[in-house]
Parts: sequence; structure tokens; C-alpha cells
Amino acid sequence: MQQLLRSGCSVTFGVEAVLATTIPPYCSDLAFQEMSRLHNLAFLRRYISKFDIECFIAIFLSTLFSLRCV
Repeated sequence: MQQLLRSGCSVTFGVEAVLATTIPPYCSDLAFQEMSRLHNLAFLRRYISKFDIECFIAIFLSTLFSLRCV
């Protein structure tokens, strides 16, 4: 994921960028810390709180998603 973000590529669904983790946020602070770090890396250091990712939705990539490099 880090390499993908550094390269300027993003996984999108329509016009929305998608971030995902395999560890549910409620199971560990590690998942929250990693999601926060990736979010801030992808979206110009905008901080997010635990409240922002309190719930999560599992998204599996399919042909509906597109990989975009800028």
C-alpha cells in the first residue's frame, strides 16, 4: 500500500479513493494507527480520529475498481 501511494497510484471506486485494512479497527489500536498513517499519507496529512473509522466495511477489489496513476 505504501509503495502504491508513493507512486501516485490509487485504487478508486468511481471518483472516490479507497483505503482498506485486513484488521478490523475494533480489534487493535494497530489497525487504527495504520489506517491513520495511510490516510494521512494519501490525503496530505489530514489527521483522522478513532471516531472517523469506528466502523468499517470490507471491500474486495473487482473489475468495478480502477487503478489510477498520476
